[in-house]
Amino acid sequence: MTNSQMHKITTRQAFDLYIPTENLTIYQKGVYYQGIKIYIHLPKTVKDLSGGKNKCKLALKRYLLHNSFYSLKEYIDT
Repeated sequence: MTNSQMHKITTRQAFDLYIPTENLTIYQKGVYYQGIKIYIHLPKTVKDLSGGKNKCKLALKRYLLHNSFYSLKEYIDT
């Protein structure tokens, strides 16, 4: 679900995935919640790729190899 589906206000993040508001730490550390956070912080060039799964995988691999992130916190803070 995207932010534009949740809110009718047009913003710069309208097409980003909606992060559910949950207070449980176990949920926030889960794959679903963290996956959304990781996807949101991907560069626009990687997110906007079309042309198949292999093209996206290759672009993501290049991005991650070019930027050596040592932790998830470091990745999200950049």
